[in-house]
Amino acid sequence: MNQPSPGRAIRGSAAFVLLLSLAGTAFALPDVHSAIWRTQEIRFDYRGQLTLYDCATLGLRVRQLLVVLGAHPSTRVEPQHCDIVHLPNASTQIASMRIRLVSPALPSQVPDAERDAAARRTELLDRFGSGREPDGAFLAVWEHIDMADVDLLNLSSGDCELLSQLGAQVVPHLAARIESRNRSCSSSPQRLSPPRLKVTALVAAGREGNPTEMR
Repeated sequence: MNQPSPGRAIRGSAAFVLLLSLAGTAFALPDVHSAIWRTQEIRFDYRGQLTLYDCATLGLRVRQLLVVLGAHPSTRVEPQHCDIVHLPNASTQIASMRIRLVSPALPSQVPDAERDAAARRTELLDRFGSGREPDGAFLAVWEHIDMADVDLLNLSSGDCELLSQLGAQVVPHLAARIESRNRSCSSSPQRLSPPRLKVTALVAAGREGNPTEMR
């Protein structure tokens, strides 16, 4: 009877170990954390020349971007004004909006006073039947998000200023870390900057459906 050679046995063992390693990687689960919904009132000031949005479209666009970054669909964006200043060489849009941001947070990231105020607000909403905000603990994971890869956002070079300013002003209010973003955006047709915003953000585990839906 033929005996397997030592070399063949070693190669077979190595292949088996490699398969086990790959299988472990394939079925590894991401770290899951207990999170809560945090509600914040923030202001976002936008100034841009590449795209002159109408007020309603700008508000929807900002909300859409925030939901992709992990914000709850109940997040509200209320444009305060959207002025367009016409200058000799270019037109500039100056807009301001109030954002009621509802987003995942680790309990340790939320001050006790803020959590107590949120609990009182929820109690009042329940008492007067005014609807309730999302509350309670849920499972969340850290997710790497490249906004340029989200096809349904349909980002173009005209969104460069909006994405850059959102990253500078609003993303710091999320449980998120910016990996890279546009620091500046060229308005020259020959040197248009593709929009870039890559973050690692805390999002609800297994969030369902298309995160860009307007619900």
